[in-house]
Amino acid sequence: MPSRRAVVASAAVVLSGCTGDPLPGRSGTPDLDEHVPDEWRERPARGLADGVKTTIDLEDEVEFYPDREVVRPADEYRPADEWLAGRCPYVARRPVKDRVRTRLDDPDGVREVGVRPDERELHVYRKVVLDREGDVLSAPDVTFEAVREATPEFSHTTVTLGDFEHTCELSAFVQDLVVQYE
Repeated sequence: MPSRRAVVASAAVVLSGCTGDPLPGRSGTPDLDEHVPDEWRERPARGLADGVKTTIDLEDEVEFYPDREVVRPADEYRPADEWLAGRCPYVARRPVKDRVRTRLDDPDGVREVGVRPDERELHVYRKVVLDREGDVLSAPDVTFEAVREATPEFSHTTVTLGDFEHTCELSAFVQDLVVQYE
């Protein structure tokens, strides 16, 4: 099992205003157990709540040309069925995010739901944020198990666009994450 230092180093991610350069100028890392209400988890764990099944219409989210069966999400045209297939995993996180926020009353430190479409997984992150010196700026106020109990086991989502539809099912996991600002 990797050390906390290795987890901090490998889990630092690039998000708006963040850097992948972990803990510059510091010889040590914060004891993450001191900043969460339980203990820091180094491995993701599956959500425990009942899975969610939803249908979401995407007609208001893209230029759709039904007579040509294409969409224009940016500056290019794409076949509608291909666009739906690629978009489905990202839309599937919406009901998971809503369910977690509702069940946990929008807790601090549980914000993002990441998507790993190739692995067919969603990850609800319990997040500690560090400043550039490695000092803790924010930490979750909820236990890992509480997040697991609020997180659905899966998201079974059907996305629709006109006569087109695509269904995907992604497993949902809870994961502790460290983010460090640049």
